[in-house]
Amino acid sequence: MMIRFDRKTKFVLTSLILVQCLIACGSSTQASKGNSEQRWTDNSLLWEVTSASGAVSYVFGTIHVADITVFQQRDTVLKLLDKSKAFYAELHLDSARGMGDLTTMASKMMLPEGKTLASYFKPDELLRLRKALKERLGAMAPIAENLKPGALLGLLMLDSLPTTAPMSVDEFLWKRAKNHRIACYGIERIDEQLAVLDSMPPHVLLEALENDASSDAMMSELIHAYATEDVGHIVGLVDSLSGVESYMLKINDERNVRMINRLHSALESGGAFIAVGAAHLGGSQGILAEIAKQGYTVRPVKGGSRVDWIAFPK
Repeated sequence: MMIRFDRKTKFVLTSLILVQCLIACGSSTQASKGNSEQRWTDNSLLWEVTSASGAVSYVFGTIHVADITVFQQRDTVLKLLDKSKAFYAELHLDSARGMGDLTTMASKMMLPEGKTLASYFKPDELLRLRKALKERLGAMAPIAENLKPGALLGLLMLDSLPTTAPMSVDEFLWKRAKNHRIACYGIERIDEQLAVLDSMPPHVLLEALENDASSDAMMSELIHAYATEDVGHIVGLVDSLSGVESYMLKINDERNVRMINRLHSALESGGAFIAVGAAHLGGSQGILAEIAKQGYTVRPVKGGSRVDWIAFPK
């Protein structure tokens, strides 16, 4: 049974995708400084984590887009997932589908009473923004002006993301784990991830609009790098973020530490399969480095046959 998300759910999840895209490889500038860090950018999305007691778990880098290309991956990943005792995704996707939670989250994405987009942008910036909204959203543009800048950027991304597959890698792995009766958990709460959007500086929205073509090119490049498990190239894409780099780096690093702290018990017990955005893997502040700092042995898992994870219509 395929997991399906209505438009409101897709908006929330796409907003979170936006966070991943903007902070894609937030640790890349540090990852290139020394050879000692290059092992965190091996050509592998799949990594083995072993505790001091010998308990083994796995970390796999996902991508939050529904594109056919990203599903041409190794069968090794699925074999290890099927044998795991617990599956951890960034979000508890079943909870993310709850209308009550979505309604609450949607309210948090609205501008506070008395605030308008004019409160955040200069007149000339506001004109450019409204033009872009009309071109991208049509009749929904006036309604979109009630959203906070970060949430508005998420909405703009909604219809531009590739959708050539019925679901994202995260959704697919979640569904497969449930079908195998594996316990499924979310590492972060929806409100925690949306807080990243809530605190996003307004100028990030303008930069994204003014670099729309380059953003599309970066997404295409990111998808190709993911499909070939080129983690090193993925972390290098942060160079295009210019003025927002320091902000996004800080946000990404904080989330990495928070996620690893919450996964400590699972890693000690072993049998966990952890699926997080590939952007979180590499670099000296990435999840792999943070796990290693806590005394775990971390190594890339190679081998296996590349197959289509899901069947696509011919």
